Amino acid sequence: MLEGALKVLKKFEEENYQAYIVGGFVRDYLLDIPAYDIDITTNCLPNEVERIFPNSFVQSEKYRTVTVSMDGYRYEVTTYRTDSKYKDHRHPDTKVTKTLKHDVKRRDFTINALCLDSDLNVIDYVEGLLDLKNKVIRTVGSPMRRINEDALRIFRAFRFASRLDFEIDVQTLNAIKLNVSLLKHISKERVRTELSKTFEEPYFEKVLPLMLEYDLFKEYPDLNEAAKVLNRSYHKVDIIEFATIASYLKGSVTEEVLLSKKEIKTINQTIDYIKAFENRYLSKKLLLDVDKKSIISALKIMSIFHNVIYTKEDIDGLLKDMPISSAKELDLDGNDVKKSLKLEDSPLIKKYLDAALDAVLGGLCQNKKAKLTKYLKGISIDE
Repeated sequence: MLEGALKVLKKFEEENYQAYIVGGFVRDYLLDIPAYDIDITTNCLPNEVERIFPNSFVQSEKYRTVTVSMDGYRYEVTTYRTDSKYKDHRHPDTKVTKTLKHDVKRRDFTINALCLDSDLNVIDYVEGLLDLKNKVIRTVGSPMRRINEDALRIFRAFRFASRLDFEIDVQTLNAIKLNVSLLKHISKERVRTELSKTFEEPYFEKVLPLMLEYDLFKEYPDLNEAAKVLNRSYHKVDIIEFATIASYLKGSVTEEVLLSKKEIKTINQTIDYIKAFENRYLSKKLLLDVDKKSIISALKIMSIFHNVIYTKEDIDGLLKDMPISSAKELDLDGNDVKKSLKLEDSPLIKKYLDAALDAVLGGLCQNKKAKLTKYLKGISIDE
């Protein structure tokens, strides 16, 4: 990936333009940790980028970003720019600038404002190398201005701390504390994206208490309660498990992060398992068509609440002993019941099917159509 990016830089230079690798890749390259994408900044305008790289396409006209392909990799190439007035503490007005220095000084944190040239020399206008050495996250320029411009930088500061095991600069923390209410301007989608990434980082457990201390969840009461619970008994969770904790505490699915219909269904399923386990209602019927991931999440969340009633081994043992794993495997359907018991369409059909399912799960009858039919003929069910 780096070799391809250097070819892109060389190509720009051949056309008498400047171009540099910038941002997170440079930080991670210097720290010798994995990186997964490379951003390039240049004084070349988007229409010229498209001319130089015919297989490129405009990613964002507003931010003058063009995606360029080289050796099977894609690189986001953005023209030098400065950001002026920010709308809703999130979205800047931008204009082209002529120098790398001006472009770099609009960026969020010093460790993200380092650049590499085509010979892998580091360009540092903001003492980012010093902050890398000292393991500090510090804003480029005034912390108050940078945080006030873009409230998402609050979340990003803690995400980088969670990823790198760096300290957040005191002045940056003070600016965060004074501006934390601006997080109400962040969309649910971005809240979800940032928290998802943060939860995955290796040092999140160390950073979570600081996030609570600086009221990062002040604008999100559901998530705040979940964060307090998680902080008291830390377990590694993903965003859906975190939303499940918040929803369980609230009594309904939280609306503070963006969730799909499928994820809402998963959260409700997990909470159903938690409630069943709490009531010690661990039946084979409950485990039909089991969502194993929801079961594991339910057990994890119960352990977070110090409420370990069942273990994964208990569940695995029951699943292993299940004669069928889904109601669809029952060797009998509604038409069979209707025909063999001479029933008209009525609620009785479902009741007999439920009875057949209970008989199979309880070991009273084999899952064979003839045996189930005989069993159902021998019982009586009131309509």
